[in-house]
Amino acid sequence: MKMKNTYIVLIPTGISNARKICEQYENSQFNQVGALNIKNSLTDTCKLLYGDDFNTSIDDEGIIHEIEVETLTDFMDRCNDQELNLDEYFIGYVQGI
Repeated sequence: MKMKNTYIVLIPTGISNARKICEQYENSQFNQVGALNIKNSLTDTCKLLYGDDFNTSIDDEGIIHEIEVETLTDFMDRCNDQELNLDEYFIGYVQGI
């Protein structure tokens, strides 16, 4: 039996339907290995549901923000190192194999 890994999904608040997307996929299971593969799968699925421009948000400084998917360990490290402003994201989690 394969072990399931938990991945943290960070969706910038500036993305249209960000909270809805986050809640819709909370605890979903992906038949993917690795954060990048899950991010790509989630992005492709959301493009089908919400349109091509859902996955990016451009802030006042012209910086593009998009959905991020990280391992639980990487997310905890970013939080503990204060590298992440949590006010800028809706946060959920998914499972990957």
